[in-house]
Amino acid sequence: MRAHLLKYHVDVVNVLICHIHLPEELMKTQTEKILAEQRQNMYNAQREAEEKRIQLERTKSQADNQRDLMAATVGVEIAGKRAEQRKAEGEGEAHYISQTGRAEAEKVRLLGEAQGVAYHEQVNALGAQGVALVEVLKVIGEKGVRITPDIMGVRWWWGRRRRRCIALCCC
Repeated sequence: MRAHLLKYHVDVVNVLICHIHLPEELMKTQTEKILAEQRQNMYNAQREAEEKRIQLERTKSQADNQRDLMAATVGVEIAGKRAEQRKAEGEGEAHYISQTGRAEAEKVRLLGEAQGVAYHEQVNALGAQGVALVEVLKVIGEKGVRITPDIMGVRWWWGRRRRRCIALCCC
């Protein structure tokens, strides 16, 4: 029919047929099919609406918690940087202690060698007993050992043609 009308330059968009009497059973099946399609469309629309609502709630919740989330993120970064700082400080302190210990050990070694050389030279110059006497006098001086009395009194008198002396010492 369309081809026949095109000869007259008529374009058919829609055809409406009225007053069709179909059997009741066919109409019932067709009506149920249409209702099922409408229910399916309604279900799909409700599902999409619920998904959009869920997405909206998720976005809203993220926006509400954005400040806390950023504070926590920054807090984690700060804690990481502080840990790195403490680690670097510990490594620096360990390096300092190690280097100081080595320097002190070298100092003690060099002082020991120098003292050994000095003792050897003293022995050559004063002899072993002379060096021992010098060392004993050093200790007496360092420790404050008293080798002279604090009070000393002397009394002289003449008796039977001789002079006599009594010495009193208090240490």
